[in-house]
Amino acid sequence: MRTVPRYHRFRVDAEEFYRLIQTCDSAKIYDIRPREVYISEPRIKGAKLIYDFSYFKEALQNLHRDHQIMVYCGKELRSPAAVNALVKLGFNNVYELQGGLAAWKNKRLPLVDTDGNEYKYSSMK
Repeated sequence: MRTVPRYHRFRVDAEEFYRLIQTCDSAKIYDIRPREVYISEPRIKGAKLIYDFSYFKEALQNLHRDHQIMVYCGKELRSPAAVNALVKLGFNNVYELQGGLAAWKNKRLPLVDTDGNEYKYSSMK
């Protein structure tokens, strides 16, 4: 008999990731890029940095296991490991940005700069 996992683990495209953020007030967004990248480049508004996987337990200890957890990295290199760690920690609704922030930027979806202001894309695509 096949067992069905009790959690939801989704890889979603940039538009769906954005829609989920907009429609869920309790969504928690985590940026998994290296710290030096997070502090020097644009990010998704409201995203918190978790660059060290050993920090997950401490950073997430006050979250309910059913919170909607959204994770992304730069090009989907680090986020799969983060999703695996979250699932192992017992989180039930984990969403990963397919293609990472590169896919988000390609769609020119809203970002904030390092000061938290709206990021302005250059006129060249």
